[in-house]
Amino acid sequence: MIERILERAKKAADAAEVYYAENEATSVTFEAGKLNRADVKNSVRVILRCIVDGRIGYASATSAENADELIENAMATAAYGKTARFEFSGGAPCPDVKTFDAHVAALPVETMVESGEAAVARLLEAEPTLNITAEIKKTVGRRRIINSAGMDRSEDATGYLYILSFTRAREGDIFEHWGYDASASLDVDEEGIIDRLLDVLRWADVTVPVKTGKTDLIVYFAETPAVLRPLLIGLNGENVARGSSPLVGKLGEKTLDERLTVYDDPTIDFANSSACFDGEGTAKRKLPLVEEGAPRSYLLDMSSAAELGLEPTGNANRGGSAPTPGTSNVVVSGGDKTYDELIGEIDDGIIALTLTGAGMGNVLGGEISASIWTGLKVENGEIVGRAKNTIFSGNVYEMLKDRIKAISSDVRTVESYVVPAVVIADQLITGTE
Repeated sequence: MIERILERAKKAADAAEVYYAENEATSVTFEAGKLNRADVKNSVRVILRCIVDGRIGYASATSAENADELIENAMATAAYGKTARFEFSGGAPCPDVKTFDAHVAALPVETMVESGEAAVARLLEAEPTLNITAEIKKTVGRRRIINSAGMDRSEDATGYLYILSFTRAREGDIFEHWGYDASASLDVDEEGIIDRLLDVLRWADVTVPVKTGKTDLIVYFAETPAVLRPLLIGLNGENVARGSSPLVGKLGEKTLDERLTVYDDPTIDFANSSACFDGEGTAKRKLPLVEEGAPRSYLLDMSSAAELGLEPTGNANRGGSAPTPGTSNVVVSGGDKTYDELIGEIDDGIIALTLTGAGMGNVLGGEISASIWTGLKVENGEIVGRAKNTIFSGNVYEMLKDRIKAISSDVRTVESYVVPAVVIADQLITGTE
C-alpha cells in the first residue's frame, strides 16, 4: 500500500519518502489496588515527506487508504516549507540489533494481571492502608521507510513497561512514590522495583526538618536523566544550527567534569530505544556525546546535519510528521564507588529520589529548578528520614563542570537511560526551616 503512495508522490514531487508505523499496545491497569481494566489499542501512522522545488512538504494520516489526499496535503505544505538542504539516499548498511522479543509478543494478559496482583499484594502486606496504582503494558510494532532513492527498510520491535506507585495518607500528610522500568524484552526487574519502593516506604516513615542552605545533593539513578536533559538539549543539532545552544563551537573543549562520559547507544540488544535505523532510515550507531568532560558529537538528523555541514548521526526521531534530532539509549559511565558507599561518606545531604518541575524555565540555557517530590535526609552516612517540601535550582553546565563530588560505579536502567547516581556538592536547598 505505501509503495503506491510513493509511486504517486514521485510523479508529483521531485523526491519523496514514506514512513509507516503500526503498533498494538496491550495494557493492564490497577487503581486503588484493584484491577481497573485490560485493553488493546491499535494505531497506524503514515507520513509522507516530499521535496518540491527545493522545499519540504509533510503530511500524515492514520491509514494508507487515501493516497491522493495525503499527497495533495504534502504538496500544499511544501509551498511554505523549509528549504531542503539534503537529498534522500539509499542508506548505508544497518547494524544488527535485537529489537523484537517473541516472549513479549506472546505474553498473555493473564500473566500481566498476575504480575500486577503480586505487586499489590507485596505492598499491602507491608502497609495495608496504601493506595496502589500500577500499569503493565506490552507493545508490538513494525515500521518501514521507503524513498525515491531506493531505500526500503523495515524493523519489528516490542516493548514492555512496568509502572508501580503508592500513596500513603496520614493525618496532615500525603506521601506518594513510584518506580518504573521499560525494555524491549521481559528483562525488567519487577521484584527490584518493589523492593526499592518498600525501602523508601520504610525510610520515609519519619519526616525530618531540612534547613535552607548548601548541602550535598545526591541525584538518585531515576533522576539523573532530569539533570542530563539540558545538556542533551544543548547537543541537539536543531538548537546548534539555530545558534541557541550553549555548546555551539564547543566540540572537543573540556567544558564539563573529566569524569563525565556520555554515549548515545541504539545498538544495545533489547534496550528500550534501540533500533537499526532512525526515523529517516539513516543507519544507527553508537555515538560519543561527551568523553571525559569534552562534548564530542551533536545529535543530528539530515536537516540539521546539512545546515551544519556535517553528516547525519542517525538520531532522527519521529514524534510527529517531521523528523527531529533526539536520543536513543543514553549511557553514562560509572565512577569508582558504589551508590551505598557514596551514601556512607555523606555527612549531610539530600537524596533526590524523584523530582517535579525539572523541565521548567530556561532549559536550553542549562537552567534547572525542581521540587524534590520524594527526598531522603542523610546524616553521618545514614538515611534518617524523609525530607519534605524542598526545592533546588541551578545551572546544569556549572553543576556538571565544577560541582560533581562523586559518580556511583553502579548504573541502572531508567527507561531509555543507563545511568549512575551523581552527587552534586554545595547545592543550595530551600527547606522547611
